Amino acid sequence: MVDCKFSRQMIPLLVNNRLSKSEYYRVLIHLAQCQSCKNELIFEENFKKQVEQGFKRIGATPEIEIPVQASSRYWKNEVDELIEGLITQMLVFSKLK
Repeated sequence: MVDCKFSRQMIPLLVNNRLSKSEYYRVLIHLAQCQSCKNELIFEENFKKQVEQGFKRIGATPEIEIPVQASSRYWKNEVDELIEGLITQMLVFSKLK
């Protein structure tokens, strides 16, 4: 049986379609049995959607991948600040025109 530590490390890869078939099925089996990891998957998916929507609002459409090295909860704060700064710069620039 796959443990939570392994699954939580694989969730960002799952969200970004970067797992091998065997890893994919191992994580899915664990998710079917573990509500805590299932909640983490939902958080990661929502986080990715929010980042993508933020970039679309400013006219950028990069492919977003959630970092595997750090918690997305940390990165969400970093990305929020980045998006806020970009929007502020765009507003200032648009007023100069």
